[in-house]
Amino acid sequence: MTLCFAVTIQTYMDVQSGVTNPKTMKDFEGTVVPEDISGKADIYFVKDLSGSMSGDKAREQRRGAILEAEALKEGDDMLEEEQLPDPLRLDINTAFVGFGVPVNKPDDPRVGTFKELSKGLTEKQRVEIFKRMLELGNIGTNDYDALVLIEKEIRQRIVNDSVFAAELKSGKRKVAVIVTTDGGSNYAGLSEPQARAQTNKKARELRELGVKVKAIAFVPSAGDVGNIQEVYGAEDTTVCSSTDQYPESVRIILEKDILSPLSISGNTEDVLPKVDH
Repeated sequence: MTLCFAVTIQTYMDVQSGVTNPKTMKDFEGTVVPEDISGKADIYFVKDLSGSMSGDKAREQRRGAILEAEALKEGDDMLEEEQLPDPLRLDINTAFVGFGVPVNKPDDPRVGTFKELSKGLTEKQRVEIFKRMLELGNIGTNDYDALVLIEKEIRQRIVNDSVFAAELKSGKRKVAVIVTTDGGSNYAGLSEPQARAQTNKKARELRELGVKVKAIAFVPSAGDVGNIQEVYGAEDTTVCSSTDQYPESVRIILEKDILSPLSISGNTEDVLPKVDH
């Protein structure tokens, strides 16, 4: 018997956020993950480093990023220590990508990778996330470029790794992108409606590959809530209305939409038996 990986993540994040009696300790006690379900996930965290994020937003986003990375590493380490059989071996990879990064030269990329897709978290990666998450640029909200970068990487893996391709198609491996942004796509060369349409198209193309694409509207204006939902879909957008609620918004997406439902359908009941409490 083992607790669902997402429960470990949620409990860890609750404790780190100061919750002394995590809800998961009651709600999920006794839940058994079937042995034919693999705990495999690749999670791309996409962060907004545009100028509008200055101040508390940037600081809280960095805090959330560090908490995400530490929580996923902690959960992975805890369950690895249980020496589970091969069908339950965890394979959780994370990557951190920022858009809106400072451009120092004309040929600079408009996105930055703080952590390549990999398992665990090294001290160097911790420092890189901590250092670069407050380096904001002034090139607009180019989340489109981050999605292009991620889609290219996933398509290359599909071509070069038949196991990955089969696992993605069957749902054995969850691949997810979580985009944090405080506004709709807006960058040089296109009108705002054109930029939003372009990013929406890229999000749909990722979903067609079997990738979950979720967005966190981070303390947006009333108008920007609609703009972000136009890009990512209202059902796939979580609105975070205050900076101190950001870690909670991330936790909800991780637990509900990505790690807990270990099936391509996204329905927890498809893979986890119901438990009477």
